[in-house]
Amino acid sequence: MAGMFDDYEYDILPTLLEDEENVSLADILALRDECLSEQELWAICRETCTALRSIEMSDLFQTLCITPETLAFNAAGNVCFMDILDDPLIFRVT
Repeated sequence: MAGMFDDYEYDILPTLLEDEENVSLADILALRDECLSEQELWAICRETCTALRSIEMSDLFQTLCITPETLAFNAAGNVCFMDILDDPLIFRVT
């Protein structure tokens, strides 16, 4: 995998504050000056599908509404789903 992203230019986003555990896709998009690349979109789709497989037998799977506000990433970069009314529901993908 070394060298895979050598030609890829990206802007480093600000780090999370100590009291923040997750950052939503909406927050990321608000900080960027441009839209996501096709490669980034496919990566988000893949990781979201993997995360959905991990919760498909739970009650949350039946009521989950995925939006830029509810799709988030934790400090480790894992996809998690946030309940915008309550605390975030974190589902780690390994």
